[in-house]
Amino acid sequence: MLKIILLGWIAGIAMMGHHFSFVSTSWWIWLSIAMIIFGMGCIKRNLYFDQPIYKSLILISASWALFCTGYHFADSRLEQRLELRELETQPFEAIVYIKKIDEPTLEGHKQVAEILNRHAQPVNWMLYLKNNRHVSINTQTLQLGHYYRIYGKIKPAHSYAIAGAFDQEKWFLQQNIMSAFSVQNIQALTLDEVYGLGYQPHLKQQQAIPAKFLLEIEKIRLTFRQMLERSSLNNKGLLLALLTGDESLLSSTQKDQFQQLGISHLLAISGPHVLIFAFMFTWLLKITVQRFHPKLYLWKPRQILLLLPFVFSVLLYVAFVGFEIPAMRTLLTVSIASLFLIFRQSLQPFALLVYSASFLLIYDPFSILSAAFWLSYGACFILLRIYQTIEQLPKDQIATVSQRFFFIIKILVESQWKIFVALMPLVLIFFQQISWVAPFSNLIAIPLLSGLIVPVNIFAACVWLISAPLGQFFFQISDSLLSLLMVMLNVLQAISPDLYGVSCTPLMMLCLIICILIIFMPRGTIPKAWAIICFLPILFGLKAQPTVLSILDVGQGKYSRLYNMEFNLTVGF
Repeated sequence: MLKIILLGWIAGIAMMGHHFSFVSTSWWIWLSIAMIIFGMGCIKRNLYFDQPIYKSLILISASWALFCTGYHFADSRLEQRLELRELETQPFEAIVYIKKIDEPTLEGHKQVAEILNRHAQPVNWMLYLKNNRHVSINTQTLQLGHYYRIYGKIKPAHSYAIAGAFDQEKWFLQQNIMSAFSVQNIQALTLDEVYGLGYQPHLKQQQAIPAKFLLEIEKIRLTFRQMLERSSLNNKGLLLALLTGDESLLSSTQKDQFQQLGISHLLAISGPHVLIFAFMFTWLLKITVQRFHPKLYLWKPRQILLLLPFVFSVLLYVAFVGFEIPAMRTLLTVSIASLFLIFRQSLQPFALLVYSASFLLIYDPFSILSAAFWLSYGACFILLRIYQTIEQLPKDQIATVSQRFFFIIKILVESQWKIFVALMPLVLIFFQQISWVAPFSNLIAIPLLSGLIVPVNIFAACVWLISAPLGQFFFQISDSLLSLLMVMLNVLQAISPDLYGVSCTPLMMLCLIICILIIFMPRGTIPKAWAIICFLPILFGLKAQPTVLSILDVGQGKYSRLYNMEFNLTVGF
């Protein structure tokens, strides 16, 4: 029952940005009613608690109350963030603190910085530094952990008026970035100068252990980037992206290739990367304990004793990759599962997924705006359904080694087409385009990356911190494996070089979702043939389109699009 109630919390936060005045003003009433109903059941447990009517009443009231509470929580957080957003272009002299590494661009580089003198609290701005803008920028590097006085122009983010285009304003809100800032001049500040300007609380805050820890993590990330950038490896950009999630060394060609093949998600640090590092760390600790202090297992069972270092190693790697959404999902899932294991409580996989999503939205409700949140948890849900199917198979059905091998191949193929089909509506909603070779490219890339390349890459990074020459040797091995993978991906890209754009009306999208739900319903519930009926509105909606020229003012310039069924030409000016 709890997982169904928490779905109301998730649905309420998903309404962020929509205006429901009735819910905003009455959320506390519904929450009070749900608490009263629950309290009555606890007081008169024998009379109400086991009654079906009471269970239905508490389920409906609690779900609606959490929906309203979640909406109010998300709406209030959104209003607080919108108050700090910049709305006008104007010159400004900012005092900034650098705690994140930069990202190279075609014209220079961009960097998120803390602005100390704009509001009562520090806010994040995206600094854009162009190499040809001012000579002082070329000779000045923004270093981690330093303060600067910068001069430039505030440039508020604007959303595009075209559905499916990248929404910079929405992305800034999700990333907690309040404005863009075009830098024209930079002046370094000493700690004494910052102290004299009255920023003693911020200086004290940066001396705290968590702030120092996160700063050291960023310095290590920068060290790996500089090391790989100076190396002679062929796939240095991919190695860095698979290690830290930093895509700064990736060329635009590589990014486009991964996007066209539908495997861009593999560049994000997610569960496999985090768990591989955690398993390595825990295995090394287990070997050390068995070798030097085996009596420690007499105090606590080995499974329980290794849980704390396992969770700590997961937290360490999640911090190392910048607390990205897929990595945070893994951290929360591992932490919740560990607590249930310590207290010896049973936990269903779907409930674990719902608990993880609920806690993530408490930590950062703006994650709901990200496609990574929906695609990450959607893929996990499909994998859980496949896992439940495997658990229902007879244990003696797989006997020989060859049978196990073919069974693994079958599960891998089945998981890829199910994930592709099940996530198709989400992909179309967020991106309006799809790669038809995505199941095949994922079928090739996932085993190689998860089974070979990522483990070797992480092991190489750990070894490099101890012995640079030996670490370089393992990086060479990982680079060779990546070269083999890229050869296979190049063949697939030749088959389907472009993404397929799809434009659906709301009715067509609804029919597609219902069709997929029918396909994935358990056997015996709804006839699968009914899914064909849902395709009829989609087929009737397909019409041959004439050549059309559209010219739109999108706030950041003019946008011209000439298109028909055979080509699509877009010009921005």
